[in-house]
Amino acid sequence: MHFPCIACGLCCENARFVPELQDFLDERGQCRFFDRETKKCRIYHRRPAICSTKAMYEKKFHGTMSEKDYVLANLRVCRALNLASGNRDNAARISKIIEEIKENDD
Repeated sequence: MHFPCIACGLCCENARFVPELQDFLDERGQCRFFDRETKKCRIYHRRPAICSTKAMYEKKFHGTMSEKDYVLANLRVCRALNLASGNRDNAARISKIIEEIKENDD
């Protein structure tokens, strides 16, 4: 299942909260590969597995939940990051995506 990322960059900006990313932090606690201007990863095609929802699902979570539930859980974190940052429009977009996925029976 494809992860419907809205490319807000908040996961990269908050990398300090992800134990697996501690080696990638800059002085701000953000991923050092995060381009603040474009809000994109400078090493996207060779990023760590923790930064790929597909890779992490296969590596760690496929035995404990469905891929759909995993994507929904990640979207809920994304929505929470946007709400905490005051990005209400992004949070509303993510809420809509969550509802669409929940309605889709695959």
